[in-house]
Amino acid sequence: MNPSESMQQQINKLQETVAFQQRTIDHFQEALLQIRRELDNATRQLEQQKGRVHWLSENIAGDNLPHEKPPHY
Repeated sequence: MNPSESMQQQINKLQETVAFQQRTIDHFQEALLQIRRELDNATRQLEQQKGRVHWLSENIAGDNLPHEKPPHY
């Protein structure tokens, strides 16, 4: 094998390595974007639930609850 062929093999190997790394980065980026979408969705749902809990705590009167005894008992 002459030096020119050896150099070409090294270049080919480096190109394969770079291509593999680029595919890996692309896959990680896709996964990260999916996780970000899921996190945004979960955050939005959490905020909605917090709003509902706040609304319920503000709008349910304590003396309307049949299972609670009046304070003088």
